[in-house]
Amino acid sequence: GITRIALLGTAYTMEQDFYKGRLFDAFGLDVLTPDAADRATVHTVIYDELCLGVIKPESKRAYLDVIQRLIAAGAQGVIAGCTEITMLIKQADIAVPYFDTTAIHAQEAVALALAPAPQSQPLNYDGRRFRSVANTPNGEVDAQTVFHYHQQGDVIWATYAGGGIAFG
Repeated sequence: GITRIALLGTAYTMEQDFYKGRLFDAFGLDVLTPDAADRATVHTVIYDELCLGVIKPESKRAYLDVIQRLIAAGAQGVIAGCTEITMLIKQADIAVPYFDTTAIHAQEAVALALAPAPQSQPLNYDGRRFRSVANTPNGEVDAQTVFHYHQQGDVIWATYAGGGIAFG
């Protein structure tokens, strides 16, 4: 039921679109990030303190102030988009849902590792085309050579042409 989420992380995470864009495109979330001064604080604490294992009460207070401003702006939850943030802020520290991406990734990795192996579908190469990206020094194909694959059941073959190859 969350539609507006706060995102904390490094400056790159908060300012670039790779994380915010994915949250919007995949989940329709309106992503709030701190203003420039607060982004600088969040970023600096990550690199100058947390990455070095330093946890300061004044930095925790600064983060909680940033989070409160984001909640006041409408954030219904907070994403800790950097592994180190959870050294400083815990769910008990804030009143909205807190998404610890480190814990989420670990839980998903365990679930994936323990899940039964999916039934794989056999690959069908029929009609696929491939280009060579590397070759031995005495090889005859190059990046212009295109391999056209065909498949009938378990039998696969290819024809190829292009570059220095007329037909093969």
